[in-house]
Amino acid sequence: MVESRDCDEKAHTVVLFALFALSLAPAADASCSGIKTNNAKFCQGSTCTAGAPDNCATWSPNTCAAYQGQYNNIYVCTSLQTYNTANDATTLALGTTVAQFQAACCVTTSTTCEAFTGCTAATHYLNTANSLLTTLDVATCCTAYTKCGTYACSSGYTTIPANALFYVGTASPNTSQGDKATSGTSTSCCTQNANTCQTYQGCTAGTHYLNTASPLYYLNTAGTALDVATCCTAYPKCAAYACSAGYTPITANANMYVGTVPASPTFSQGEKTTSGTSTTCCTVKPLTCMAYAATGTYSCPASYTTNAASETTISAATICYNTYLTTCCTPRKSCWANRADYTLPTGQRIVANGVCNTANGVCTDATCCSSALNTCQNPATAGMVCAANTYLNPNTVGSTAPCTLEPYKAACCIASPQCSSYTCANGYQPNPAVASTFCTAGVCGTTQCCTPIPGACLSHTCTDAVTKTLNPATLSTIGNTDAVCCIARTLCSSVTCYAGITTGKNAQVYGSTSEVCCTTDTTKCYGSTFLCPNEYFSIQGIATSSNAGLSSATQDLHNTNCCALQSTCPAYWEATGTSSAGALRPALVTLVLGAIAGLLM
Repeated sequence: MVESRDCDEKAHTVVLFALFALSLAPAADASCSGIKTNNAKFCQGSTCTAGAPDNCATWSPNTCAAYQGQYNNIYVCTSLQTYNTANDATTLALGTTVAQFQAACCVTTSTTCEAFTGCTAATHYLNTANSLLTTLDVATCCTAYTKCGTYACSSGYTTIPANALFYVGTASPNTSQGDKATSGTSTSCCTQNANTCQTYQGCTAGTHYLNTASPLYYLNTAGTALDVATCCTAYPKCAAYACSAGYTPITANANMYVGTVPASPTFSQGEKTTSGTSTTCCTVKPLTCMAYAATGTYSCPASYTTNAASETTISAATICYNTYLTTCCTPRKSCWANRADYTLPTGQRIVANGVCNTANGVCTDATCCSSALNTCQNPATAGMVCAANTYLNPNTVGSTAPCTLEPYKAACCIASPQCSSYTCANGYQPNPAVASTFCTAGVCGTTQCCTPIPGACLSHTCTDAVTKTLNPATLSTIGNTDAVCCIARTLCSSVTCYAGITTGKNAQVYGSTSEVCCTTDTTKCYGSTFLCPNEYFSIQGIATSSNAGLSSATQDLHNTNCCALQSTCPAYWEATGTSSAGALRPALVTLVLGAIAGLLM
């Protein structure tokens, strides 16, 4: 369970745990439905990591790090404070005020090194690494500018002993010019070694380059004469180039310089590598994973990596995608499925490619899932389409797709229904002219299959459109009079307004619901105009919520009474199937907000 990994003892964290407990079933990971697959964040290597390089963890929405800057920078430190990154993981209550945020997440700079002004300008500068320390003196808050005596000269350079007391970048022992470097090639501290390959200029352009690995590159104490053989390296030619696995050497190009286009035996274009996949020197082996990828026929999808057997020979000249996928690709690990690889830091949760940012916090396939690989619905081979008058079989859309057309049609497609099988809506009759017409994409509809019944009430316009409307029960009845076709509109005067969350009737005359006829109480959760914190959703407009009548008179009360944590994709994946998961979540609004009211108020 995701949130419970970084819970602390605070009450509102219990709310978050309760929220997830209600939205999760204690089942193993479930896949998205049918033609979909979990849209998880994938890891780069053989194990997943909370931080770099995979960054599987992100701040939970109830921490200082997540609150910082919310509401158009309302949750920010004062001008006399600075945000304290050491408190990133501090857990805040859902109804946290700006003042509480500042107390928990900020530090007053007037009492820290950040505000210290005592560094001697000519010799010291402010030590930003100690900006939050509260001992205010030069030793704690300042760093001395570097002098040559402690400066490390780069390779090929020698320290100038006479300048040991000079500040780096100056010829002064008293005043720095602001250079903070502690190593390099500063001319005030170092002099370049003479008669070394580092300074040699005689490498033949186009055939040789300076050899930085030469033993004389930095130092030549014996005074050895410098020449091309001593200081230079020849650019490699194909004869000495090692082609990578899955490639074979182009023997005709043995005398060509690596990487030259067009291939040249006389002049290099600067390529120094001695192994790889240079097209000047190597060609891909036919009928291998590498060959299929090189021609663009197939490639491993983003959720896979090209495996170590990329040079493996595939005997058939033509293969289907599944053969390529199983032979040439290796599934990546994901932050969610492989969460046992790492431990979530305090105050963080698993990255799930975003939260379910909908009006009611409910997750859907569209947010949390992506199309499964090489199914009838999503064939990997181009040109796989159903024939005219057929459509994708709903029962096989998730089946593996053949990679040739006729087998694809047989496995994935069924005949489209005809208009003769469609029942027209009230006010319409079947159109005989299209009875044998196949319905578009397998879906019959009124527009394609039906025509209005001549003279029926469907085509009638009520004389008094303000007070009357068409009667749904007589849309197919023949008649062009208000008496036959029209009924009185419902008056708002007959509607009962929601109790406790509305302030009475509005100016609307006609209507049948409280939403249309009544004025919402903006001081209650049901009518609140405040926003919830990031990754929470508001129950505004949800009359059936148990918290609909609670106060939202202030932003703090709104946060406490009217906000619920949005569901996340991991909760969606772990529920028992996506269809049942979708059914679970509407109840969440009523159940969980009751818990919030009890725990936070």
